[in-house]
Amino acid sequence: MAASAPHEHRPAEAVPFVGVEVATLSADHLRASLRVTGTVLPSSAPMLTSVLRTHLASGRRYLRVDLAAASVTDPEVIQTLVAARRSVSALGGMLVFDNAGPRVVDAIRRATLYVRADQLTSAS
Repeated sequence: MAASAPHEHRPAEAVPFVGVEVATLSADHLRASLRVTGTVLPSSAPMLTSVLRTHLASGRRYLRVDLAAASVTDPEVIQTLVAARRSVSALGGMLVFDNAGPRVVDAIRRATLYVRADQLTSAS
């Protein structure tokens, strides 16, 4: 993949799975913005982590995932999100979940010793 300009945005790319879709809304050489729609189940969570890994392999270390249109309630899926956040942090990056439900926010807060206010935004 050729390096892109710092603020160049690519068109949305969607990865469908039964009942859930992960779309890359924009990406440049450092960042990616994604949207998840549908109900994320343990069977579809690996697809989400695969998309995140693809962005990390491309050198993107600042990932923002909008969960406003997603249902994330399964404890296994929530732990997958927590693990993904830890993996990105270990690489010196940041994984932000926008519009995360209270269970996701609580799990991330419990698993993280330090959480900056701008790293988590909760659905009201």
